[in-house]
Amino acid sequence: MINISKNTDERSDIYQISFVYTSLAIIRDYPGPEIFIHTFEWKKLNYSSATFQESDEINGEPVSQELNIKLNGSNEENSQTIRDVCGRQILVRLDYSNGEEIIIGTEDNPVALSHTSSGSPIVQTLFFKRNSAEKAKHLKSF
Repeated sequence: MINISKNTDERSDIYQISFVYTSLAIIRDYPGPEIFIHTFEWKKLNYSSATFQESDEINGEPVSQELNIKLNGSNEENSQTIRDVCGRQILVRLDYSNGEEIIIGTEDNPVALSHTSSGSPIVQTLFFKRNSAEKAKHLKSF
């Protein structure tokens, strides 16, 4: 598994993560590398670190995707975030430092995050690991 290669600058990092419930967005998804989304409901996640990896497409086989988002502590804001996203059908938006905006999930294949906590001090992790028909897509607004 390799890091997502959509970024032309491999040194760019995820600097912001947002999500939207699929029910609160108008989504136009066609085959190809772009997805069109219209919504005013993006909710930003406060996180300490995040990684997104996906495999390359090979001969029509599913693409393996994995997202890990670390939240520090067990404060009320983190608890609310966990309640807001876990087990819900969402799209995840990753904003990279080079200006690219990548969307994980589609209306027909939304993301469903899970949650674990460990360590002292507590580190909360939101994550998913799945096979997808397509790679993550570039966001286009309409």
